[in-house]
Amino acid sequence: MVRVWGTWNRLFGYLIDDEVLDRNPMKAVPKPKLAISAPRAIRQENVAETLLAAAATPDPGAKRSKRWPERDAALVALFCVTGIRLAEAIALRLDSITGPSGARRLQVTGKGKKERMIPLQPVLESVPERYLDSRQERHGPDALSDPAAALLVHYDNTPLTRGPVQYVIEQLYRRADLTAAGPAGALVHALRHSFASLAIEYGTDVAELREHLGHASLATSRYPDANTSRLRDAVAAHPSQRALDHHR
Repeated sequence: MVRVWGTWNRLFGYLIDDEVLDRNPMKAVPKPKLAISAPRAIRQENVAETLLAAAATPDPGAKRSKRWPERDAALVALFCVTGIRLAEAIALRLDSITGPSGARRLQVTGKGKKERMIPLQPVLESVPERYLDSRQERHGPDALSDPAAALLVHYDNTPLTRGPVQYVIEQLYRRADLTAAGPAGALVHALRHSFASLAIEYGTDVAELREHLGHASLATSRYPDANTSRLRDAVAAHPSQRALDHHR
């Protein structure tokens, strides 16, 4: 309905410009409001645990050079446990992980180049650490020498881009038998929505969640309200965090 209203409004605008009409009758017609769609989350429990288990098991159908469970597990953990966007993930650098052990944070650059810090629970710290250790083993001691180098890389140590990340996650869905549970064409983004929905369910305040996700506004939030709680404590109780305990 919004698109129909806009089409008629533009048409009458053209007619006024051509002096066919002297006024726009659409001004008297209320503009329809956009419907707030439900989050496209994954319709299955224990998603993070299931995907992490698939990631940790080398794909028997892949060439040996393209089996990288540590990297795949890091990808799954980032999406399931931090809720960052795909574009934000591929923009991460080696120096995006900051802070001392036990209190590390992830520096994320979101839309409009706005930066935010996401707390990493200690249980999550070991996942990227194992990935970085395996990267050094694969590509030599210089693989981690440049702090500005991409955090997430391909098998040849080149930065991961959108397509390959989507492919890896899609294959993990397939191997975990989760394809039917996720929305077609949005499997990566569904992990972000699943994180947000579960964070609310486990006590994260909407305002804190907005800051965590990098949303400019949640005035028209698609997520229900919640009781006030500090973000780090609420995220620590998130089911995706507990899934990492089984991955250690």
